[in-house]
Amino acid sequence: MSKIKYLLLTNHIWKDLLPLDSLIKPGLYQWRQLFRGDVRLFSETPIEEYENYDIIHVNLCTNDIPIVYKVREVLGNSSSTRLVMNIDYAVELWDKMFMDWKLFISSLRLPDLLFAVEPFQQQLLQIYTGKSIPLIPHPIDTKRLKEKRKDWDNRGDFILLLYHRYDKMKMIPVTIASILKDYETIFIGLCDETDTEWRQMATMTPILGGMIDYTSYINILKNCKYAIEYYTIHSHGRIAGECACLGIPLIATTYNYYATLFYPYTVFPPTQIVRMIQVLKELDRNEDMRNTVIDKASIEVEQYSQESSKQRLLEVLDL
Repeated sequence: MSKIKYLLLTNHIWKDLLPLDSLIKPGLYQWRQLFRGDVRLFSETPIEEYENYDIIHVNLCTNDIPIVYKVREVLGNSSSTRLVMNIDYAVELWDKMFMDWKLFISSLRLPDLLFAVEPFQQQLLQIYTGKSIPLIPHPIDTKRLKEKRKDWDNRGDFILLLYHRYDKMKMIPVTIASILKDYETIFIGLCDETDTEWRQMATMTPILGGMIDYTSYINILKNCKYAIEYYTIHSHGRIAGECACLGIPLIATTYNYYATLFYPYTVFPPTQIVRMIQVLKELDRNEDMRNTVIDKASIEVEQYSQESSKQRLLEVLDL
């Protein structure tokens, strides 16, 4: 098969995700990396060049609906170029992000392939379109992440609490982690001293916050003994993929799709706080159980490696 020519067409480029030959965070830009394709601004890409690509991928954000309409108009219905689209943001944020709901729903019918990255999203897209929607989570660079893994005995005695700007859950992950008295707890996430909740967080636990770069984040994550992601909005869950590759036991909620696949023994509905605490205590005193959890995650994550994800997408596209 000849090289697939891939374009991520967008209104905003995340420059820290552009490297083709080094570790970048799991998610959207992994597609561009694994195809060794292009990412270009919609406003700077001549329409005459659309059909130079086999795949034009749009990650639908608030201001990206015009991209989908224009690409569909230019390609028509007989082009060999495939317009591929997924929806950004957790489902719970859609009604805040897409202010013209009818326009948003209409845009879902335009791509040659619309895919979902987690099951709740998949259900809704199938309702809105009346079509079968494939479930294709974004890829994980398992090879490079696993190269960062540290031996258990060489890690620090701390539990990493993962905070997210859209969810902002603090009290409950602190409560879960506090059960292990011999461990320090550290919050990390997308916030800094300008966040109105920073001061409150500082009263709960030591903080490593701010918009740190991805390499620094991974260097912190790989040194922790356990990680907790208490998420209450739906996500495909890149953090679970990172933990699986790094050998980190993760306590998470069922709202993190990757966690449900990689960590079936340590994932619970958000209301089962007592069970989360019990499992964390058991992991810490039972080495065999801990190794089982780590090994299971390390194996399962390979189903969503770059190569596995590439084959999954190409099979659906019949390319």
